[in-house]
Amino acid sequence: MINKFFELLFLFLFGSLIGYILEFFYRNLIDKEYINPGFLKGPYIPIYGFGLILLNLFSYFSFNLFYKIILFGIVATLIELLTGLFFLKFFKLKLWDYSYLKFNYKGIIAPLFSIYWILLSLFYYLFLHPLMSLILNYVFSNQFLLFLGGIIFGILLIDFGIAFNLSYKIRKLLLNTKVKRINLSFSEFRKRTKIELNEKFKNHFKNHLKNKGVR
Repeated sequence: MINKFFELLFLFLFGSLIGYILEFFYRNLIDKEYINPGFLKGPYIPIYGFGLILLNLFSYFSFNLFYKIILFGIVATLIELLTGLFFLKFFKLKLWDYSYLKFNYKGIIAPLFSIYWILLSLFYYLFLHPLMSLILNYVFSNQFLLFLGGIIFGILLIDFGIAFNLSYKIRKLLLNTKVKRINLSFSEFRKRTKIELNEKFKNHFKNHLKNKGVR
């Protein structure tokens, strides 16, 4: 039971780190957005961590590869949708914005990124999954790596707390200005405000609302 927990923990951390690297290069090289691509300050994006756990879980299913990658594309898109809706409803923020893509839904999901999920899962099953058991065995045989993984997970939890606290303060600020929601992705918000909840930030934020025509 303990070994299974550490296996899931490692998959989550490894997937979150790989996802951060992918997003970093995608945003910085393709979108030309030179910013931290994640919701957290550290180099990890949790949705990819959950994705890797799902990929590992689906590998135990008996149906063929085609159905596995299609199922993963559907589930990953659903996770993306629920996460995006959660932050829109409770924190009045978008973590990302696909509004510029065709057939998007509320700027949270879009067919293009569902295809990306499918392609990533195909790459995983063809190239990474055969190596994953070897990597896991190596990690479990190394006490230092297990200890390091526990420390990183603890830091990640602290990072989560800081990020959610910030989101809560943003929500309060929006409620004080009687704004239901601002159509601004979290990455854009981070870029403009540098995550500083001080008077300069508040004035900047209020001026942004004013420039957007919000009263």
